[in-house]
Amino acid sequence: MTGSSEFPQSLHPASLGKRILQGAGLAFGLVVVFMTVFARGANMPFGLWTVLPLLTVPVAGAFGGIVYHLMDYLRYQGSWQKLAANGISILVYFVGLWVSLVAAFAFTGLWD
Repeated sequence: MTGSSEFPQSLHPASLGKRILQGAGLAFGLVVVFMTVFARGANMPFGLWTVLPLLTVPVAGAFGGIVYHLMDYLRYQGSWQKLAANGISILVYFVGLWVSLVAAFAFTGLWD
């Protein structure tokens, strides 16, 4: 036995923590851009309506990072499996961001 074949290589190119931070960081950046672009003319004071989306949307992004990490097994199997894994990951990520943003605005009363 050689030293390199004793231990199998990891299936995941990046750790789960790194994927969680990537998902949460991207979500935080997207919600900051969303809120600065669409809330520019609202003239609303700083309060719960700004803090709650900044907390809930990155949590949903972190869950999207977990889903992306869990799809690595399917992603490494081949052509259509890779396409399916990437499509499912993107869909889950953006639906999660949307639901968490709507839930945060509904809780603060800004979503009718």
